[in-house]
Amino acid sequence: MTENNNHYIVQEDLGEIRYLSIMHMKDTMIQYILGIVIFYVFMDLVPAVLGFFVPRSYFKVVTGDIDPKLLAQLPDLAFSSFIYVAALGGVLMLGRSFYILRYLRNNQIDYPSILDGVRFFFSATLIYIIQMTAISLLTMFLILPGVIAFYMFRQAFNVLAEDPSKSAVSCLAESRRLMEGNKFRLFQLDMTYIPFIIFSSLPLVLFSYMGMPEVGNYTKLVAIFITFILKLPIYHAMGNLFFGETVFYELMVAKGFSNFIYKGEAVFRAGARAKYFKK
Repeated sequence: MTENNNHYIVQEDLGEIRYLSIMHMKDTMIQYILGIVIFYVFMDLVPAVLGFFVPRSYFKVVTGDIDPKLLAQLPDLAFSSFIYVAALGGVLMLGRSFYILRYLRNNQIDYPSILDGVRFFFSATLIYIIQMTAISLLTMFLILPGVIAFYMFRQAFNVLAEDPSKSAVSCLAESRRLMEGNKFRLFQLDMTYIPFIIFSSLPLVLFSYMGMPEVGNYTKLVAIFITFILKLPIYHAMGNLFFGETVFYELMVAKGFSNFIYKGEAVFRAGARAKYFKK
């Protein structure tokens, strides 16, 4: 672990980060994951249902008349779902940061905090739009710059959750500062969760392969709810990933496990002491 000009480079063992994260969650895992499921209800299920009832294609709205053959080859994206995610995606991402940071720091399950981002709608939405625009534009040309941008701005919502008085630009700049020298390390941490996520995707993959039986006009709506249920293992895996990433963020701002000073500190400080004495 190194510190340079008040900037902390995370070099803690990735296995230790994951193990201590699990130890923190071991008594409240189900309650914590329920909060992640609630997040995905708003982020995933609601826009899908909205797209069913207001199905006009995004590409028809944006481009006007379009060749039906070409339209059939384009992604099935409802304009209503697009507007919903564009308007509330940032709010929900900020709410997720509030929720996980409170769980980490206070060892507290606070489901209403998932919607707390509404109070800071403008900043959260601006961060989300800037993030998505920068990542999308860079990815269109080369994959690597898009990935770098993704990790560069990864902490912006955590920074805003820390201090909601900050502007969107300040949060993005602070995220960029924190992630200097840490982008690849966080990428490595994310990769350790990939096998769990892939394994959790198997029920959904199997369902997609088998297809949805025809049940009349509401076949697609039924499929949406079945898909959401089959994604529950994925949401569990993603909840673990989100928490591990939040611990990584805390390492950057607290500058090491030994400086964790809140209700969740017992697990992490004990882990840090154990590692120290092993040496």
